[in-house]
Amino acid sequence: MVLDVTKLYPYDGSRTQPGDRPAFGSNSSELSGAVGKDLGSVTEGFKYVKDKIDRFERGSRDAQTERIMDCAEGVLFAGGVMPTLRRVNCLPKDLEEGNWERSALMAGVAAASLPGDFREVKAAWGQIGNIVKNGELPVINGQHKFSFLKGTFLEKMLVNRGWLKNLDKTLFETKFGESVMKTFGVVEDVSKQGLNKIGNKTMLAHNFEGGFFKKLIGNVLLRTNVIGLAISTAIEIPAIIKSAMVEGDTADKAHSVTRQVCKSAGMIGLVTGGISLFGAAAFMICPPLGTVASLIGMAAGSALGVMASKELNKHIDNLFA
Repeated sequence: MVLDVTKLYPYDGSRTQPGDRPAFGSNSSELSGAVGKDLGSVTEGFKYVKDKIDRFERGSRDAQTERIMDCAEGVLFAGGVMPTLRRVNCLPKDLEEGNWERSALMAGVAAASLPGDFREVKAAWGQIGNIVKNGELPVINGQHKFSFLKGTFLEKMLVNRGWLKNLDKTLFETKFGESVMKTFGVVEDVSKQGLNKIGNKTMLAHNFEGGFFKKLIGNVLLRTNVIGLAISTAIEIPAIIKSAMVEGDTADKAHSVTRQVCKSAGMIGLVTGGISLFGAAAFMICPPLGTVASLIGMAAGSALGVMASKELNKHIDNLFA
């Protein structure tokens, strides 16, 4: 008996007949396409998961960095009674923004001012010692001028540079200061001039006629040094130059530079103004504490100025968005 295979496996049009090439060969392109599609889906899935993990790790690093910067900023604000720390209290903000040039310049200014800063702290500590041990309050005869060079190593280096030493003056001695005093009716009371002893230095003390507000303006002008103001301005130049290097056309670059100039102007005005204003106010409100009150006021003014500058920057970014 002969077995008819065709009856057991009738041809239905979808299978190959004996002798034909295997179905795998005829449908290999479809199979490879399906497999490739599945592999692509798996790859995309892995990429999606990896992206999520990277974002999480990046977010964790950013959050950790932000916490460290906030902590460092808090330490510098709290230690702002030390003049050197007050001069670098913007470092966390600058490092966070990648403004390395400004950070380096600020640190250099702080290093150059160390001797003068040490003199102020020593004088404040001596006043505290006299109050605690002897019950003696310091004799404060008025507000002395703030010098940028006096007490620093730069003072000896510039002995023969009279033109530069002449720049070491306050706004009180400038045309701008004169116009401010004239506008607000601030008049110096020459009859009440005296001497203040700050550490080993004896400085001429100035007083002003009128009420608290007029005296405050005069004292702020005496505390704002021209060289210090110029250096604060120069420190902002790298950030302005960097802002001009953005990609885009001339309009984009002008937009970026204008935004940075507004930020820099706010930084200089708020921090410098805060230091001078709060330092002068504390000095006037608590004259028996003298230098101690001044350092506390300047630390508070500096911290508030930096915080106000950060808020101002947010508004500037929104304005120029």
